[in-house]
Amino acid sequence: MKVSIITVCFNAELTIEQTIRSVIEQSYQNIEYIIIDGKSSDHTLDIIAKYADKISKVISEPDKGIYDAMNKGIRNATGDIIGILNSDDWYEKDVIKRVVEAFEKNNSQIVHGDVRFIYGDGSSENTVTDIMNKLWYEMVVRHPATFVRREVYQKEGVFDDTFRVAGDYEFILRCYANNVKFYYLNTILTNFRMTGISNQQEETCFNETNIAALRYVESSPNKEQIYSVIYDRMNRHRFSILLKEKADSVQIGCNFSDLFSKKKVFIWGSGEWGKRLSAFLLKNHIDIIAFLDNDANKMGRQINGIEIRRLTTLDKSEYPVLVAIARLDDEMNTTIDRMRQNGFKVILLEEVEEAILKDNRCYMEYRCKY
Repeated sequence: MKVSIITVCFNAELTIEQTIRSVIEQSYQNIEYIIIDGKSSDHTLDIIAKYADKISKVISEPDKGIYDAMNKGIRNATGDIIGILNSDDWYEKDVIKRVVEAFEKNNSQIVHGDVRFIYGDGSSENTVTDIMNKLWYEMVVRHPATFVRREVYQKEGVFDDTFRVAGDYEFILRCYANNVKFYYLNTILTNFRMTGISNQQEETCFNETNIAALRYVESSPNKEQIYSVIYDRMNRHRFSILLKEKADSVQIGCNFSDLFSKKKVFIWGSGEWGKRLSAFLLKNHIDIIAFLDNDANKMGRQINGIEIRRLTTLDKSEYPVLVAIARLDDEMNTTIDRMRQNGFKVILLEEVEEAILKDNRCYMEYRCKY
């Protein structure tokens, strides 16, 4: 079985060599490696030239964006399976061999696995693919760790290059909506550098994700529920932007003050919502005692000098626990019920949102309604 790997790059001299080596040093031999370069002006092409005998095809010319470049690679691919690896990411050892075995054993059309996020400070975080049903409204399939049979592109089409940053989500969701057979390989396949995105890119990604989700929601077996989730996410995102970009104009009134009357709080959740809410609370003179999390990899770390503790170590406390998690699963809801039964005051994200909006009537119009 022949595997085509496509790397799209532009001025990637700092990272491209690690990417290339992770492909050409795979134990699986039947690999066609294609590099699509956007006419780099740094030393990217010099580095590529070092490995010319290991690379099947190099195309260097201007393109119309990342998905136009990816589509160019797909059109030039001759393998049975196609994988796309970003120019600042790299594969784990023996990945291609395991992926081919998964295709052969499961007769799948798309095989996907997990990625390891690599941060600028050298720390890392492993991600595990979540429930596939969530694909109707968010990207739970990690594209750098995804491999697609070429016949799928031939039948379902390639990337929609009108998208700037969420074209991979639109393609994966299109396949899912059309009943393409997925297989999840429960292992780390790819290392993904977290280079950070601007506010504008974040907003574009969010908007394009919603455009794609709404495009295919009618194919969902639970479309009413999915519509509700999509619009709830829109509202939560707008609330996030409100805290991030208009925090100075947000008024603190009695509704917010009643929630945080103790002036101290634990925050359950050390992700983006935890960081954003902690900044807002500190600005409004609410002390953060600690962040709480169940992720063993985060223990011992700090956020703005505040430690992350294991949630299970929390003992009786007079201070409330703010749950800074946008969507709660059944296990989290069970934990919250148990905490309340044990006398904890638990504050949910939607309660904070409601309190701030009641204290700031001028922002009520930011909500979307379904």
